Amino acid sequence: DSGAPAANQVVIGRQAAGGLQWWVGINGGDGLISFLLRDRTGAGAAADLEGVGNINPTDGLWHHVVAVRDNSTNTNFIYVDGVLQGSSTFDYLAGFDSATAPINIGHLGSGFYFDGLIDEVALYDRALPLSEIQEHYNGRAPAEDGYCLGIAPFVPFPDDTISLWDLNETTGPYFDSFDGNDGTGGTGNPPNPPTAAAGIVNGAQDFNGTDTEINVPADNSFDWQSDESFSIEFWVNIDSGAP
Repeated sequence: DSGAPAANQVVIGRQAAGGLQWWVGINGGDGLISFLLRDRTGAGAAADLEGVGNINPTDGLWHHVVAVRDNSTNTNFIYVDGVLQGSSTFDYLAGFDSATAPINIGHLGSGFYFDGLIDEVALYDRALPLSEIQEHYNGRAPAEDGYCLGIAPFVPFPDDTISLWDLNETTGPYFDSFDGNDGTGGTGNPPNPPTAAAGIVNGAQDFNGTDTEINVPADNSFDWQSDESFSIEFWVNIDSGAP
């Protein structure tokens, strides 16, 4: 049950009043990967990587996605399955910080809900090089060799890893393996968490594209500044098109 969604679907993102917005997900219409990065003033539209590349992840299979901000060259990159899909340059003058904005997994704000499986979401405070991205992708099988389990040679170093959500839980909270940035399953009444499912490494979470979500409270470890590099990494399996 696969196909390009009719509207954008966010796998992970963050936004706040005043302009801050970044997200990585699936572009509506063509189903290609997107990476948008706006600083707290809203600057950065010229660098949007929206619906780029030639690997379409809406095929019902697992895909490895990494979005990178490399401040040393003022370049944003997006990779799928270890292959560069697009890049753009922009010199941000303000940071990507907020005292209140949570990290959203499976949606952004009150919309852009994702329909499919998400697994092994990681944030790094450095730009992952292509060689390491390809190691992480190729380490997916057998599962016990995957970088996500922290087994050599795929061990994310704590000094570089901000958070890693394994998403193995059968119910929330959704624990951060590296820090205390644990997520909760939605803010509805009753709460609207995703459903536990088989993942690329152990378990994953299945989002319904309508109202399921995970939210991680604001933390200064997510407050990247304009002169910092960082990376956003996850595995995704898109179940279907728009809900």
